Amino acid sequence: FLTDWDLIADSQGGCALVFSDIRDGGDLDVQAYRILADGSFAWGPNGVQLSLNSDFEASPRICETSDGQFVAVWGRSPSGTVAGDIRMQRLTDDGQILLGPGGMAVVGPTGVEKPGFCDVVPSLGGSVIVSWLRDTATFGSSRHLRAMRYDVAGSNMWTNPTSVFDLGSLPIGYYPRIIEDGGGGAVLAWHASIGNQFNAYAQRLDPSGVEQFAHNGVEVVAGPGEYEMSPAVAFDGSSDEIWMVYHRRNTTQNMWGTSAQIID
Repeated sequence: FLTDWDLIADSQGGCALVFSDIRDGGDLDVQAYRILADGSFAWGPNGVQLSLNSDFEASPRICETSDGQFVAVWGRSPSGTVAGDIRMQRLTDDGQILLGPGGMAVVGPTGVEKPGFCDVVPSLGGSVIVSWLRDTATFGSSRHLRAMRYDVAGSNMWTNPTSVFDLGSLPIGYYPRIIEDGGGGAVLAWHASIGNQFNAYAQRLDPSGVEQFAHNGVEVVAGPGEYEMSPAVAFDGSSDEIWMVYHRRNTTQNMWGTSAQIID
């Protein structure tokens, strides 16, 4: 039994991937593999187990850092009214774990919130920027989009997390997008429903966590009358432009299309 998985091409022509499965029982635990360009298993035939507990841990993400290591992140969501957290693990290129068994809790716990839907991109000096939703415990949770930069030891590099979007909650069960900008920062894209109208947004963070656009991001289309959803995002470093492609629908959702927008 598998949930969502993540795969990246690495700098040596191979790939690294992470997923959760139930090989050790009925709950989901996180596994990581690295496959070299010749098809061999660099981290062993069964990969490296990143977590082993009774908690719900689905849909991990992974990136290769600027110093040639790998960082995986995932949400840990215990059952009941117990707070969850975001876990991080750093691996060497040969699969040795560096942040201890079970990973390091880099977000939470706070009250009974269950942060989730995290993602990770490389930043400067081997550090990473992690994005996540503040709380995914219930349909009414504050699913605000946040980000933080972590050094090679897993310590915060910004005084506080950057609250990228808190105008409302992102949809439940929805993964926002984050990509690196090539200069140590990150570009984020997402959609949210404000006043029953879905809008797509983008924001860029510099390496210090400072928002480059107005707080809560830039809407890809200014004005009412249609929905913009499920944006994909790319960044053109030569022009400092953000490219977004997204679903576009009328409010009755009987006419659908795909549109593109560029943000300077």
